[in-house]
Amino acid sequence: MHQLKEKIKFFLRKFIFFNTIEIIVYFKYHKFRLVHCFKLFNNFYFKKEIYISFQSGFGDMLVCYPYFRKAKERYPEHKIFAVIHHPKFCKFKEMSHCGESFLIHDGKKIDFLYEFIENNPHLNGIIYDDCWNDGYLYGFPKVLENEFGFAFDTHNFLKDKNFIFTTTDKS
Repeated sequence: MHQLKEKIKFFLRKFIFFNTIEIIVYFKYHKFRLVHCFKLFNNFYFKKEIYISFQSGFGDMLVCYPYFRKAKERYPEHKIFAVIHHPKFCKFKEMSHCGESFLIHDGKKIDFLYEFIENNPHLNGIIYDDCWNDGYLYGFPKVLENEFGFAFDTHNFLKDKNFIFTTTDKS
């Protein structure tokens, strides 16, 4: 039975529409968990808050970075939060590959993800949280593109250049 399911999924993935739907259902609606859908709806429409969550890797952060601005442009009245999945908070086995987000620089331990996004003017806050908390948009490009429009290109990164490279970085 499992092999039949896999063959059907493999066949459906050949059609972009079905592949996109599968990704959005998994990463946005978390397999249609009712609690997650309710909290996502509540955060978005009543609390007017958007939580974009990602694993604690620099690549994930880089992919998500322009979407914070896109989210603020599309929903200027909403508060935007970056949610960092840190290994100290990951308790679900499927997310056990979260890595440390710390570097040692001049003898000091630095959280490089926090340092990278703290100057982003489109964010209202940074949260460290569990990996699959309810009510978050997962920082997966297809999901973010579906919500806020395409942003992972040179044009968008040039708009964010002043926030990515601070004065300290430039010197």
